[in-house]
Amino acid sequence: MRRLLESRVDDEDRSLFVAGVKDSLPLLTGIVPFSIIVGITGVEFGLTAIEISVMSALAYAGSSQLAAIFLMADNTTIFLVVVTAVLINVRFAIYSASMAPRFQSLSWLKKVVYSFLLVDTIYALSMSRFPERKAGRSHWYYFGGGLALWSFWTLGTVIGAGMGVGVPESFPVDLVLPLVFIALLFPILEGRPSAATAVVAGGVATVAAPLDYNFGLLVGVGCGLVVGVSLNR
Repeated sequence: MRRLLESRVDDEDRSLFVAGVKDSLPLLTGIVPFSIIVGITGVEFGLTAIEISVMSALAYAGSSQLAAIFLMADNTTIFLVVVTAVLINVRFAIYSASMAPRFQSLSWLKKVVYSFLLVDTIYALSMSRFPERKAGRSHWYYFGGGLALWSFWTLGTVIGAGMGVGVPESFPVDLVLPLVFIALLFPILEGRPSAATAVVAGGVATVAAPLDYNFGLLVGVGCGLVVGVSLNR
């Protein structure tokens, strides 16, 4: 990370980095509350404040972190904890495939850092803004937004772990991130293929939600991809 920041950056790259940071700030209204909840939940289920804070900073994946916390609280084997986290996060492989052409010419260090910063919010934000950015330089926009989101996510977890109190049952925890994703979805719905992809993927994932191990999400994504590719052709 230090070497990446110390590399030569011209004014245009710096402006793209700052633009990424600024555009990510509105997303914090969903990211920070959710990260605080993750911190509180981890402490309530037996992890220390340091453990949940380090876990959040290194894992950087809210849904899989919560699933792992619940499983560990039930004394589940580490194998099942890891498999569950991988299944929940397998969508990032799809994100990576769609973003790879943008980062293909970068150094291995930048690719490692950028892959670590890849989450739903920065993916949706970047994909909606990349067409506006100069080809070959847009990765600085991604880096600025991704670094800002990771920093506040980690800070929110630390705050939640420090609070160590229960969340009122009336607080709509499950609605925090879905509302953020819905807000991010509309800017990238351009034309019939993307709209149909979103409708099919969301509908199938909702119907298949009762499936174990989060398979409903994978089925929805798969169906959406088939529809999107077919309509584009």
